[in-house]
Amino acid sequence: MLTRRALVIGTGLAGLATAYRLRRSDWDLVLVGGPAQCAFTRTADGLDAARRLGLRLDPDVTAVLRRSLGDSVSYRIDEVRALRPDDCGVTVTFTNGEDDWFDFVTEPDPGFDTSLALVAAEMLGDALDIFRATDEALRWWEENLRPLKGDLVESLAGHARHTW
Repeated sequence: MLTRRALVIGTGLAGLATAYRLRRSDWDLVLVGGPAQCAFTRTADGLDAARRLGLRLDPDVTAVLRRSLGDSVSYRIDEVRALRPDDCGVTVTFTNGEDDWFDFVTEPDPGFDTSLALVAAEMLGDALDIFRATDEALRWWEENLRPLKGDLVESLAGHARHTW
């Protein structure tokens, strides 16, 4: 089976939840950012998503996600300096000058509602599991997430980096 690599920019709840869901689908992951904490806003949709993700929630859900990810992901403290998309993914240049290549780069909004972040992460993982083409997966994800939060999704489908 081919290994798929993803870069998740941000280690708040949305970034960690995205990494957690993608890891469950056997993606190799690199997360960029330092430790973050975030209290979980308990809503019915968020609690349902947490249950489907297999998460036990406590006041610091980011700590739960970090423990759940364990050593299965790599962390980088430096920042992304440049992105160079190609036909299959993107080459990322970090502030230390190193380059690395990824199939998929995502940057969840750190201000994203904490409950909806779990729903969005779960749906993104599902979309990438269901559809072979990343662009097709992102279009499905955007269409299905948009009714939950209006225009919060910033559409960049068709590009290597996707921000939400």
